[in-house]
Order: sequence, then structure tokens, then C-alpha cells
Amino acid sequence: EALRKSEMLYRTLVESQVDLVSRYLPDTTLTFVNDAYCQFFGKPREELIGHSYLFMIAPEYRDLVRQETADLALHPRPLAGEYVNYRYDGQACWIQWIVRCITDDSGQVVELQAVGRDITARKQAEAEREALIAELETRNAELERFLYTVSHDLRSPLITMGGFVGFLQKDALAGNIERLETDVTHINDALVRMRQLLDELLNLSRIGRITTSPEV
Repeated sequence: EALRKSEMLYRTLVESQVDLVSRYLPDTTLTFVNDAYCQFFGKPREELIGHSYLFMIAPEYRDLVRQETADLALHPRPLAGEYVNYRYDGQACWIQWIVRCITDDSGQVVELQAVGRDITARKQAEAEREALIAELETRNAELERFLYTVSHDLRSPLITMGGFVGFLQKDALAGNIERLETDVTHINDALVRMRQLLDELLNLSRIGRITTSPEV
């Protein structure tokens, strides 16, 4: 009676879980699945018990899972892994499985119990974050190259103005009016070039804030 009550309590606890719970033999044959497991994979319990659970593992992970199960049977230990599984509607989902070994009195593995949790949303968020980080790194690299180019382009008219200001001083002291006019012309040209560069920078900075009106 105590064993029956214990078994009933265990099944009640397991069946109330939203996580996927299964037990299987070292050869991957299922011996128990809870309701959540059946619903997730869209199969009744009688079609799952006695069959391998590898059907719902993505093909590229099946050999790895089979090898891990065989290794657990030889070296019992807890194991956590994340694998692509196929839901009842064929949708690929990431499931995190926590596996524990059930041993007999001699320490021999007789069954394994796995608890699975759908982590697809977390995986998608991680992938989006990694994509965003990669995009930001690319943009930062482009910005650094752009700033280097802008710095070089702005320095050029400044150097020109600085040089001709010196000539302007010398020519003014020498009273060379013709050279003075030439010096002023070069300085004005450099000012125009710098103003053009600054206007282009201002227009470029506005591009990110331009919004497109919706078309009807």
C-alpha cells in the first residue's frame, strides 16, 4: 500500500509538470513519458513506450545523443545538453535536457530519466543579440574608418590656411600686393572647402533621422 501511494504521488507530481519528462533504457527505448511529453511531440503514450526517443531529435544530433546515452550507461553521472527537437507540428525547437541515471543496488544503470524544457525563445534572443553585437561591431569599424577619413580631409584645408596665413604675413611686411591677393584667394578656397566638408557631415548626420512618409 505504501509503495502504491508512493507511485501515485510520483506520477501525480510528474504528470503535473509542464516540462517534458521521460524515462528510457540505455538503448534509448522509452519506458515512461508524461502528458506534456506526449502533447509536445503529438503522439499518444502507447505509440511512444517501447520505441526509441531518437525520432524527435534533429538528425545532426542523433549520433551525439546516442553516444552520450551509451557513455552514461557505462559512467553514470548527471548530464545537461541542448538539442534541436521536432514538435508535433514539425517545428524545430531547442530543448534543454537534464538527464539523470537510475541505478540498481550494484550501481548498474537500469534506466535514465530526462527532463526537457523548451528554450527556443531564449535561443532566438541569444541569436538576435549576437547578430546585433556583430552589426554594432561592423558599424563601429566603419565609423572609425569614416572618422579617420574625415579627420584627414578636414586637416588638409586647415594646413592650407595655416601655410598661406604665414605667407600673408610675409607678403604684407614686404608690401607685395599681388602676392597678398593670391594668399587671400588660397585661404578663401580652403575656407570654402572646409565649409563644404562640414555641410556634408551635417547632411550625413541627418540621414539616420530621416523618416519616410507612408505611401497610400
